[in-house]
Amino acid sequence: MPDKLTEELIRNARPAEKAYRLFDGGGMYLEVSTKGSRYWRLKYRIDGREKRISLGIYPSVSLELARERRDHTRHLVAQGTDPSSIRRQEKQLASETALLEAAKLRAAANGSRLKVAVYPEGMIEIWKGRQALRLSAEEAATINNLLTPFIHGGSGHGE
Repeated sequence: MPDKLTEELIRNARPAEKAYRLFDGGGMYLEVSTKGSRYWRLKYRIDGREKRISLGIYPSVSLELARERRDHTRHLVAQGTDPSSIRRQEKQLASETALLEAAKLRAAANGSRLKVAVYPEGMIEIWKGRQALRLSAEEAATINNLLTPFIHGGSGHGE
């Protein structure tokens, strides 16, 4: 299916009483909100289910970049990979990395010799002196889930 949108058509899209969609092809469309914001979205099917994923916000993400992201995402789907699950894993890893960075800062502030290494696959190594603790990605995720309530201001006891 040929691409349909142009930069001029996108720039001239005005808000309406209801949000509406401008379709480009290949499942990609621009959603124009009632306030005039423009969001790139992609509809795709995986395991027999229809899903949607965000490709960015116009004009930060241009038509050309949105099409590149669409093509990359469709390639993942063709390989049987759900792009939404990849995005969730990336967010989880980013959360774990932030948690460990905070731990490193606290350790440094306390004069500790604690060192932390985070690997892209989610594995973590924590070193104190010559002793090392190695955590798998699953163990690191569990620790993150246990510590998150404490880091975000709660006591972890039902608050």
